[in-house]
Amino acid sequence: MTSVKEQIEQVAIQLFADLGYLATSMNLIAERAEVSKSLLYHYFASKADLLTACLNEQVHSLQSLLEQANEEKNARDKIKAVVRLYLGAYAQAQAALKVLLNDTHHLPKAVADPIIKGQAHIVKTVNKWCAEELKCAEKNAQARTMALFGMMNWSFTWLKPNGSLSHEQYAEIVIDLFFNGIHT
Repeated sequence: MTSVKEQIEQVAIQLFADLGYLATSMNLIAERAEVSKSLLYHYFASKADLLTACLNEQVHSLQSLLEQANEEKNARDKIKAVVRLYLGAYAQAQAALKVLLNDTHHLPKAVADPIIKGQAHIVKTVNKWCAEELKCAEKNAQARTMALFGMMNWSFTWLKPNGSLSHEQYAEIVIDLFFNGIHT
């Protein structure tokens, strides 16, 4: 069962994704979450606090999946696992991903820094796996790592949860492209 706080966060993240952070008001969040403004402010002192909570939750979720992928035996399997885990999670969290990618900059630097550092840790870890798998320096693996994240992170713009291609099927395409390139 979803708590009131979780309900507010879910509504807020969807509104931030649909309308943008700046265009979303606390009034609208309260209305859509079907809570009073006073209850909304009981949980979140400001819209920035609400955004911070949503983004921290998303980054922690992604870090947890990264730890799960890290349990695999070698770099290749870790990369495959992170692709499958992330795209599986993205199927349920497209709005949260969109907000994480687009709205972190609206937060004050001191609040945004831990979120950005969490994202950087994820990229650095996957970059290390790519360097290990590709047997090259980490700086040389960076372009491939960022291409991998590009294939995953921007899928929210076109890959729909109930579309003709599932997130699971797309994960296998991403893995194939990453390791084998495009074949004609």
